[in-house]
Amino acid sequence: MGRLDNKVVIITDAASGMGLAAVELFYNKGAKVVVTDIASKKFQRLVRIFIQLN
Repeated sequence: MGRLDNKVVIITDAASGMGLAAVELFYNKGAKVVVTDIASKKFQRLVRIFIQLN
């Protein structure tokens, strides 16, 4: 069980840089992660990565 199980984290600007690092950290700690970003191509890449993980 992760440290953040049953927690929800909302991250904006999630498709690159610090936002992406935060997504990876919180996801790996067990949180449910809600992400958003206006960079659609980068965001689509992020979605594909998480689809592959699950």
